[in-house]
Amino acid sequence: MFQDGQVDSFHVLSTWEIEEHEHRDGATQTSVILADDKAVQAIERRHIEVQTEDVEEVQLAVNEQKIDTQGVLRFLERVYPLVCQQLGEAISTHAFHDYDVNWSEDFGGLSCLYTLDEPFLSSEMGVSGVSWSATGSTLAVAYGRLDHEHLCTHKAGVCTWNIERQSLDTKRADAILDSMSCVMCVAFHPTIPALLCAGTYNGEVLVWDLSKTDDKLRHSSSSDTSHQDPVSNVVWTIDPASRGKKYQIQSVASDGKILTWALPNQALQLDLVTGLALRTDSVSRNLKGGASGGSGQFGASSVSFSSFDRRQFIVGCDSGNIFKCSLGLAHQSMSGKGKRKNGALVQRVCMLGQGPAGHPWKDTSTITSDDCI
Repeated sequence: MFQDGQVDSFHVLSTWEIEEHEHRDGATQTSVILADDKAVQAIERRHIEVQTEDVEEVQLAVNEQKIDTQGVLRFLERVYPLVCQQLGEAISTHAFHDYDVNWSEDFGGLSCLYTLDEPFLSSEMGVSGVSWSATGSTLAVAYGRLDHEHLCTHKAGVCTWNIERQSLDTKRADAILDSMSCVMCVAFHPTIPALLCAGTYNGEVLVWDLSKTDDKLRHSSSSDTSHQDPVSNVVWTIDPASRGKKYQIQSVASDGKILTWALPNQALQLDLVTGLALRTDSVSRNLKGGASGGSGQFGASSVSFSSFDRRQFIVGCDSGNIFKCSLGLAHQSMSGKGKRKNGALVQRVCMLGQGPAGHPWKDTSTITSDDCI
Protein backbone atom coordinates (compact mmCIF):
# COMPACT_ATOMS: atom_id res chain seq x y z
CA MET A 1 0.00 0.00 0.00
CA PHE A 2 2.89 2.34 0.84
CA GLN A 3 6.05 2.39 -1.21
CA ASP A 4 9.43 4.06 -0.88
CA GLY A 5 9.99 6.89 -3.32
CA GLN A 6 12.55 9.61 -4.10
CA VAL A 7 11.70 13.18 -4.94
CA ASP A 8 13.68 16.31 -5.71
CA SER A 9 14.42 18.80 -2.87
CA PHE A 10 12.92 22.30 -2.92
CA HIS A 11 13.94 25.56 -1.26
CA VAL A 12 11.69 28.17 0.43
CA LEU A 13 13.07 31.66 0.53
CA SER A 14 12.83 33.81 3.68
CA THR A 15 10.88 37.02 3.42
CA TRP A 16 11.74 38.86 6.66
CA GLU A 17 15.08 40.04 5.43
CA ILE A 18 14.04 41.25 2.03
CA GLU A 19 10.52 42.54 2.60
CA GLU A 20 9.60 45.62 4.59
CA HIS A 21 7.28 44.90 7.52
CA GLU A 22 4.26 47.08 8.33
CA HIS A 23 4.24 48.82 11.73
CA ARG A 24 1.37 50.61 13.52
CA ASP A 25 1.34 52.70 16.69
CA GLY A 26 -1.64 52.43 19.07
CA ALA A 27 -2.62 54.08 22.39
CA THR A 28 -5.16 53.28 25.15
CA GLN A 29 -6.93 55.55 27.75
CA THR A 30 -8.72 54.53 30.99
CA SER A 31 -11.98 56.11 32.12
CA VAL A 32 -11.79 59.62 33.52
CA ILE A 33 -11.10 59.77 37.30
CA LEU A 34 -13.47 62.19 39.06
CA ALA A 35 -12.12 64.23 41.95
CA ASP A 36 -14.12 66.52 44.29
CA ASP A 37 -12.81 68.92 46.90
CA LYS A 38 -14.96 69.41 50.05
CA ALA A 39 -14.36 71.11 53.40
CA VAL A 40 -15.76 70.18 56.85
CA GLN A 41 -15.78 72.08 60.15
CA ALA A 42 -16.31 70.16 63.47
CA ILE A 43 -16.10 73.03 65.97
CA GLU A 44 -19.25 75.00 66.65
CA ARG A 45 -18.87 78.35 68.31
CA ARG A 46 -21.44 80.32 70.27
CA HIS A 47 -21.19 83.66 71.95
CA ILE A 48 -22.95 84.16 75.29
CA GLU A 49 -22.78 87.17 77.50
CA VAL A 50 -23.30 87.19 81.27
CA GLN A 51 -23.54 90.06 83.68
CA THR A 52 -22.57 89.75 87.33
CA GLU A 53 -23.81 91.96 90.09
CA ASP A 54 -21.86 94.96 91.10
CA VAL A 55 -19.16 93.98 93.57
CA GLU A 56 -19.80 96.96 95.81
CA GLU A 57 -23.54 96.24 96.06
CA VAL A 58 -22.97 92.57 96.97
CA GLN A 59 -20.41 93.49 99.60
CA LEU A 60 -22.82 96.04 101.05
CA ALA A 61 -25.65 93.49 101.26
CA VAL A 62 -23.41 90.98 103.03
CA ASN A 63 -22.34 93.56 105.58
CA GLU A 64 -25.94 94.52 106.31
CA GLN A 65 -27.00 90.91 107.02
CA LYS A 66 -24.33 90.43 109.71
CA ILE A 67 -23.85 86.72 109.00
CA ASP A 68 -22.72 84.63 111.94
CA THR A 69 -19.83 82.84 110.28
CA GLN A 70 -19.06 80.76 113.36
CA GLY A 71 -22.68 79.63 113.56
CA VAL A 72 -22.67 78.69 109.88
CA LEU A 73 -19.45 76.75 110.40
CA ARG A 74 -20.91 74.86 113.36
CA PHE A 75 -24.03 74.10 111.32
CA LEU A 76 -22.00 72.71 108.40
CA GLU A 77 -19.86 70.61 110.73
CA ARG A 78 -23.03 69.17 112.28
CA VAL A 79 -24.96 68.38 109.09
CA TYR A 80 -22.07 67.40 106.79
CA PRO A 81 -21.72 63.78 108.06
CA LEU A 82 -25.48 63.25 107.93
CA VAL A 83 -25.78 64.64 104.38
CA CYS A 84 -22.90 62.46 103.16
CA GLN A 85 -24.47 59.43 104.80
CA GLN A 86 -27.87 60.08 103.21
CA LEU A 87 -26.31 60.65 99.78
CA GLY A 88 -24.43 57.36 100.06
CA GLU A 89 -27.59 55.51 101.03
CA ALA A 90 -29.51 57.12 98.16
CA ILE A 91 -26.99 55.81 95.64
CA SER A 92 -27.18 52.22 96.91
CA THR A 93 -30.94 51.99 97.46
CA HIS A 94 -33.30 50.37 94.96
CA ALA A 95 -36.52 51.72 96.45
CA PHE A 96 -37.31 53.82 93.35
CA HIS A 97 -35.34 51.79 90.81
CA ASP A 98 -38.31 51.11 88.50
CA TYR A 99 -40.22 54.30 89.24
CA ASP A 100 -40.53 56.90 86.47
CA VAL A 101 -41.80 60.32 87.43
CA ASN A 102 -44.85 61.43 85.46
CA TRP A 103 -44.82 65.21 85.82
CA SER A 104 -48.17 65.56 84.09
CA GLU A 105 -49.91 63.19 86.50
CA ASP A 106 -52.74 64.66 88.53
CA PHE A 107 -52.16 64.34 92.29
CA GLY A 108 -55.39 66.00 93.28
CA GLY A 109 -56.70 63.08 95.32
CA LEU A 110 -55.86 59.76 96.94
CA SER A 111 -56.84 56.38 95.58
CA CYS A 112 -57.04 53.06 97.41
CA LEU A 113 -54.63 50.56 95.86
CA TYR A 114 -55.05 47.58 98.21
CA THR A 115 -57.26 46.51 101.10
CA LEU A 116 -55.22 44.05 103.14
CA ASP A 117 -56.85 41.67 105.59
CA GLU A 118 -55.87 38.60 107.57
CA PRO A 119 -59.07 36.87 108.82
CA PHE A 120 -57.11 34.79 111.34
CA LEU A 121 -56.31 37.93 113.38
CA SER A 122 -58.65 40.66 112.17
CA SER A 123 -61.76 38.75 113.26
CA GLU A 124 -61.00 39.45 116.96
CA MET A 125 -58.19 42.03 116.86
CA GLY A 126 -57.79 45.58 115.66
CA VAL A 127 -54.86 47.25 113.95
CA SER A 128 -52.60 48.81 116.59
CA GLY A 129 -49.65 49.86 114.42
CA VAL A 130 -48.14 49.82 110.92
CA SER A 131 -44.61 50.19 109.58
CA TRP A 132 -42.93 50.15 106.14
CA SER A 133 -39.62 48.42 105.48
CA ALA A 134 -36.50 50.31 104.41
CA THR A 135 -37.07 49.38 100.75
CA GLY A 136 -40.72 50.46 100.82
CA SER A 137 -41.96 47.09 99.56
CA THR A 138 -43.06 45.30 102.76
CA LEU A 139 -45.79 46.49 105.11
CA ALA A 140 -46.01 45.22 108.69
CA VAL A 141 -49.34 45.44 110.52
CA ALA A 142 -49.60 44.89 114.28
CA TYR A 143 -52.81 43.43 115.74
CA GLY A 144 -54.00 43.92 119.31
CA ARG A 145 -56.79 45.07 121.60
CA LEU A 146 -57.07 47.99 124.00
CA ASP A 147 -60.03 46.84 126.13
CA HIS A 148 -58.01 44.84 128.64
CA GLU A 149 -58.92 44.74 132.30
CA HIS A 150 -56.16 42.40 133.49
CA LEU A 151 -53.10 40.67 132.02
CA CYS A 152 -53.48 40.00 128.31
CA THR A 153 -53.85 36.36 127.26
CA HIS A 154 -54.87 36.92 123.64
CA LYS A 155 -53.06 35.20 120.79
CA ALA A 156 -52.09 38.13 118.58
CA GLY A 157 -49.22 38.90 116.25
CA VAL A 158 -47.87 40.87 113.31
CA CYS A 159 -48.72 40.29 109.64
CA THR A 160 -46.52 41.29 106.70
CA TRP A 161 -47.38 41.85 103.03
CA ASN A 162 -44.95 42.39 100.16
CA ILE A 163 -46.97 44.64 97.85
CA GLU A 164 -44.42 44.31 95.00
CA ARG A 165 -44.92 40.57 94.78
CA GLN A 166 -46.86 39.50 91.68
CA SER A 167 -48.76 36.83 93.60
CA LEU A 168 -49.98 39.29 96.27
CA ASP A 169 -52.96 37.91 98.19
CA THR A 170 -54.83 40.76 99.90
CA LYS A 171 -56.88 38.27 101.94
CA ARG A 172 -53.90 36.38 103.33
CA ALA A 173 -50.66 37.69 104.80
CA ASP A 174 -47.28 36.57 103.47
CA ALA A 175 -46.10 35.88 107.02
CA ILE A 176 -47.75 35.82 110.46
CA LEU A 177 -45.48 36.50 113.43
CA ASP A 178 -47.09 35.08 116.55
CA SER A 179 -47.09 36.79 119.93
CA MET A 180 -48.22 35.61 123.37
CA SER A 181 -50.08 38.91 123.94
CA CYS A 182 -51.49 41.80 121.94
CA VAL A 183 -48.95 43.75 119.89
CA MET A 184 -49.22 47.48 120.57
CA CYS A 185 -46.57 48.95 118.23
CA VAL A 186 -44.23 47.88 115.45
CA ALA A 187 -41.19 49.40 113.67
CA PHE A 188 -38.92 48.19 110.85
CA HIS A 189 -35.15 48.63 111.02
CA PRO A 190 -34.10 51.86 109.21
CA THR A 191 -31.54 50.12 106.94
CA ILE A 192 -32.08 46.34 107.22
CA PRO A 193 -35.47 45.43 105.65
CA ALA A 194 -35.59 42.00 107.31
CA LEU A 195 -35.44 43.19 110.95
CA LEU A 196 -38.74 44.04 112.62
CA CYS A 197 -39.26 45.19 116.22
CA ALA A 198 -42.52 45.23 118.21
CA GLY A 199 -43.79 45.96 121.71
CA THR A 200 -46.53 43.91 123.39
CA TYR A 201 -49.23 44.59 125.96
CA ASN A 202 -47.42 42.52 128.59
CA GLY A 203 -44.30 44.69 128.32
CA GLU A 204 -42.17 42.52 126.01
CA VAL A 205 -39.93 43.85 123.23
CA LEU A 206 -39.63 41.40 120.32
CA VAL A 207 -37.34 41.38 117.29
CA TRP A 208 -38.05 39.17 114.24
CA ASP A 209 -35.84 38.34 111.27
CA LEU A 210 -38.02 37.95 108.18
CA SER A 211 -35.15 36.43 106.17
CA LYS A 212 -35.28 33.24 108.24
CA THR A 213 -37.37 30.36 106.94
CA ASP A 214 -38.11 28.53 110.21
CA ASP A 215 -38.36 30.42 113.49
CA LYS A 216 -38.29 34.11 112.68
CA LEU A 217 -38.08 35.31 116.31
CA ARG A 218 -34.52 36.56 116.78
CA HIS A 219 -34.49 38.41 120.12
CA SER A 220 -36.84 39.18 123.00
CA SER A 221 -36.56 41.12 126.24
CA SER A 222 -36.24 39.42 129.60
CA SER A 223 -39.20 39.49 131.95
CA ASP A 224 -36.95 40.68 134.79
CA THR A 225 -35.62 43.78 133.02
CA SER A 226 -38.47 44.58 130.63
CA HIS A 227 -41.49 46.83 131.09
CA GLN A 228 -44.24 45.92 133.53
CA ASP A 229 -46.96 47.76 131.57
CA PRO A 230 -47.95 47.86 127.88
CA VAL A 231 -45.24 49.09 125.53
CA SER A 232 -46.52 52.24 123.82
CA ASN A 233 -43.81 52.86 121.24
CA VAL A 234 -40.55 51.38 119.92
CA VAL A 235 -37.98 53.39 117.95
CA TRP A 236 -34.70 52.41 116.24
CA THR A 237 -31.90 54.86 117.09
CA ILE A 238 -28.19 55.00 116.22
CA ASP A 239 -25.83 53.77 118.90
CA PRO A 240 -23.59 56.80 119.76
CA ALA A 241 -20.68 54.51 120.63
CA SER A 242 -20.68 52.81 117.19
CA ARG A 243 -20.19 56.02 115.17
CA GLY A 244 -23.34 55.42 113.17
CA LYS A 245 -22.70 51.74 112.34
CA LYS A 246 -25.09 50.05 114.80
CA TYR A 247 -28.64 50.66 115.93
CA GLN A 248 -30.35 50.36 119.28
CA ILE A 249 -34.00 50.04 120.26
CA GLN A 250 -35.73 52.61 122.46
CA SER A 251 -38.97 51.49 124.10
CA VAL A 252 -41.43 53.49 126.20
CA ALA A 253 -44.35 52.15 128.21
CA SER A 254 -47.15 53.14 130.54
CA ASP A 255 -44.91 52.42 133.53
CA GLY A 256 -42.95 55.59 132.74
CA LYS A 257 -39.75 53.76 131.79
CA ILE A 258 -37.63 54.54 128.74
CA LEU A 259 -35.40 51.54 128.07
CA THR A 260 -32.53 51.20 125.60
CA TRP A 261 -31.88 47.74 124.11
CA ALA A 262 -28.91 46.41 122.14
CA LEU A 263 -29.00 43.48 119.72
CA PRO A 264 -26.68 40.68 120.86
CA ASN A 265 -24.74 38.60 118.36
CA GLN A 266 -26.00 35.14 119.29
CA ALA A 267 -28.07 35.31 122.48
CA LEU A 268 -31.84 35.29 122.33
CA GLN A 269 -32.42 37.92 125.01
CA LEU A 270 -31.92 41.60 124.27
CA ASP A 271 -29.21 43.41 126.20
CA LEU A 272 -30.52 46.22 128.39
CA VAL A 273 -28.16 49.18 127.97
CA THR A 274 -29.79 51.97 129.97
CA GLY A 275 -33.09 52.67 131.68
CA LEU A 276 -34.71 56.04 132.39
CA ALA A 277 -37.89 56.96 134.24
CA LEU A 278 -40.17 60.02 134.04
CA ARG A 279 -40.48 60.75 137.74
CA THR A 280 -42.54 63.53 139.29
CA ASP A 281 -39.63 64.86 141.32
CA SER A 282 -37.98 66.02 138.06
CA VAL A 283 -40.79 68.43 137.08
CA SER A 284 -42.61 71.40 138.57
CA ARG A 285 -45.33 70.97 141.18
CA ASN A 286 -48.23 71.96 138.92
CA LEU A 287 -47.46 69.04 136.58
CA LYS A 288 -47.21 66.30 139.17
CA GLY A 289 -50.95 65.67 139.01
CA GLY A 290 -50.45 63.94 135.67
CA ALA A 291 -48.63 60.99 137.22
CA SER A 292 -50.39 57.66 136.75
CA GLY A 293 -52.06 56.21 139.82
CA GLY A 294 -49.98 58.24 142.29
CA SER A 295 -46.96 56.06 141.54
CA GLY A 296 -44.68 59.04 141.20
CA GLN A 297 -44.03 58.30 137.49
CA PHE A 298 -45.62 59.52 134.27
CA GLY A 299 -46.95 56.94 131.84
CA ALA A 300 -45.10 57.37 128.52
CA SER A 301 -47.17 56.99 125.35
CA SER A 302 -44.84 58.12 122.52
CA VAL A 303 -41.26 59.19 121.88
CA SER A 304 -39.36 61.03 119.14
CA PHE A 305 -35.59 61.52 118.91
CA SER A 306 -33.77 64.51 117.44
CA SER A 307 -32.17 64.05 114.03
CA PHE A 308 -28.99 65.94 114.93
CA ASP A 309 -28.51 65.59 118.68
CA ARG A 310 -29.04 61.89 119.41
CA ARG A 311 -28.95 62.52 123.15
CA GLN A 312 -32.09 64.64 123.20
CA PHE A 313 -35.65 63.46 122.62
CA ILE A 314 -39.23 64.32 123.54
CA VAL A 315 -41.73 62.06 125.30
CA GLY A 316 -45.52 62.28 125.25
CA CYS A 317 -47.45 61.04 128.29
CA ASP A 318 -50.84 59.55 128.99
CA SER A 319 -51.74 62.67 130.95
CA GLY A 320 -51.06 64.97 127.98
CA ASN A 321 -47.71 66.27 129.22
CA ILE A 322 -44.81 66.52 126.78
CA PHE A 323 -41.29 66.40 128.21
CA LYS A 324 -37.94 67.26 126.74
CA CYS A 325 -35.46 64.61 127.86
CA SER A 326 -31.86 63.58 127.46
CA LEU A 327 -30.07 60.29 127.95
CA GLY A 328 -29.65 61.37 131.56
CA LEU A 329 -32.79 62.98 132.98
CA ALA A 330 -36.14 64.40 131.95
CA HIS A 331 -35.59 68.02 132.86
CA GLN A 332 -38.17 70.19 131.17
CA SER A 333 -41.86 70.22 130.28
CA MET A 334 -43.28 71.59 127.07
CA SER A 335 -46.74 73.08 126.70
CA GLY A 336 -48.42 72.46 123.38
CA LYS A 337 -51.06 74.23 121.35
CA GLY A 338 -54.69 73.21 121.74
CA LYS A 339 -56.46 72.21 124.94
CA ARG A 340 -54.32 72.77 127.99
CA LYS A 341 -54.40 71.87 131.64
CA ASN A 342 -51.69 73.24 133.91
CA GLY A 343 -49.53 74.00 130.88
CA ALA A 344 -50.04 70.56 129.26
CA LEU A 345 -52.44 68.95 126.82
CA VAL A 346 -55.61 67.52 128.32
CA GLN A 347 -55.79 64.25 126.38
CA ARG A 348 -53.31 61.41 125.94
CA VAL A 349 -50.50 62.09 123.48
CA CYS A 350 -50.76 59.34 120.87
CA MET A 351 -47.99 60.36 118.48
CA LEU A 352 -45.04 62.75 118.31
CA GLY A 353 -43.13 63.94 115.26
CA GLN A 354 -40.31 66.40 114.58
CA GLY A 355 -39.67 68.47 111.50
CA PRO A 356 -36.74 68.10 109.08
CA ALA A 357 -34.60 70.39 111.21
CA GLY A 358 -34.84 67.93 114.07
CA HIS A 359 -34.99 70.61 116.76
CA PRO A 360 -36.46 69.00 119.89
CA TRP A 361 -38.74 71.99 120.57
CA LYS A 362 -39.31 74.29 117.61
CA ASP A 363 -40.62 71.83 114.99
CA THR A 364 -42.71 69.36 116.99
CA SER A 365 -46.18 68.05 116.08
CA THR A 366 -48.46 66.09 118.41
CA ILE A 367 -51.61 64.03 117.93
CA THR A 368 -53.86 63.48 120.95
CA SER A 369 -56.64 61.02 121.64
CA ASP A 370 -59.32 63.70 121.07
CA ASP A 371 -58.17 64.15 117.42
CA CYS A 372 -56.24 67.37 118.10
CA ILE A 373 -52.99 68.19 116.29
